[in-house]
Amino acid sequence: EQAVIAGLFAAYRDGRRALTTGDVVTALGATVPLSRTMSTQIKALREWADGRAVDASAIAAPKPVAKSAARQVLG
Repeated sequence: EQAVIAGLFAAYRDGRRALTTGDVVTALGATVPLSRTMSTQIKALREWADGRAVDASAIAAPKPVAKSAARQVLG
């Protein structure tokens, strides 16, 4: 979304022309990932969460329940 907005600003700056795919691609190329711009804050949050929060990627997906078992539980 922000790449489109940046592309619109570029198109407007270049004489109020229509937005092009090139404008959006250029804006995407100039984008700096949050992992770089906020690396200190991300590291601090990870350190804070260690031992306080559950790692979502470490939890196994629940096993599917057979229909017959679900009927027994639900009645």
